[in-house]
Amino acid sequence: MGKRTLEEGGRGQCCSNVFVSFSKRRKGLFQKASELCTKCGAQIAIVVLSPTGNPFSFGHPSVNEVLGHYLSQTTINTSFVTDEHRHQTQRIEGLKLSLKQVQERESLDEESKIVLGLKECIEKEFEDCKETTSVEDLEGLKQKFVVLVDKITERLLRSGSSSCSFDDDDHHHLFGISLSDLGS
Repeated sequence: MGKRTLEEGGRGQCCSNVFVSFSKRRKGLFQKASELCTKCGAQIAIVVLSPTGNPFSFGHPSVNEVLGHYLSQTTINTSFVTDEHRHQTQRIEGLKLSLKQVQERESLDEESKIVLGLKECIEKEFEDCKETTSVEDLEGLKQKFVVLVDKITERLLRSGSSSCSFDDDDHHHLFGISLSDLGS
């Protein structure tokens, strides 16, 4: 059957064909770039945006290193920088920040991940309770919160953490959330 161009497929399958084709061709491009690096000792950086706008990159030794070297050797004439260039630069900076956050999150130890997840869960519950109008629901959330704080206190005391010093009356200050905010 062999290779076909995207235009040969039916119109209904065109969108999925584009994604499949992009994925395969991106993989092939990165493989060829890797071969060029290993056989010729080249330094390469490739950044590809998918049809949905998701970025994919390949770099040897790394994308940042190659781009840093290129940018330090190249002067950019600012009169040629268009709004599109500025937009792309802002997007790249945003992606770098997102990547850094993901890498920081992955580097956390298991306990830190649990604590981070717990914090996110509590913040979500707090936001949900702002929308809740039922006093019974608020009282239930308040009880969950007090039990959770008790468990956290117990675990911190068991682990011998000297940085944890608060009384039972201070539960509502643990996460910077006042019980009056919860409806009590």
